[in-house]
Amino acid sequence: MNPLRIALPLLACAGFVAAPVAALADGDPRLGRLYYRSICTDCHVAETGSGIAPNQKTIAEWESYLDTDRHDAGGAYDGKVSDFTSQAHRESIQEHNRVAERFLSVDDDQMFANVRTWLVSSAKDSDNPAGCD
Repeated sequence: MNPLRIALPLLACAGFVAAPVAALADGDPRLGRLYYRSICTDCHVAETGSGIAPNQKTIAEWESYLDTDRHDAGGAYDGKVSDFTSQAHRESIQEHNRVAERFLSVDDDQMFANVRTWLVSSAKDSDNPAGCD
């Protein structure tokens, strides 16, 4: 039997599996989850009375929101989503948030990627939808 007849279908299948994994490889979902639950959700609950769980949006909705980088909360909280994952934001809340203090040395782009990876991998239509409880 020709080895290529076996190898080519296996390589094709590997490509379908590797593409979604590669898209998420730039961020650490565990760190993104910790940050989102301890910083983003804390603020949302304090300001609005409820958090926004990853499973409340689809992958496409999260990607669109994060690609737009627009935090449309209204009032004093309008701005970029990335502002809330920045070192400056972490420095501003570190006195009352130990997680923010723990992540002070993480680069802004990396922290945004961590949160993005967790949100997308935990979206409503992902393989592992997650709430914030």
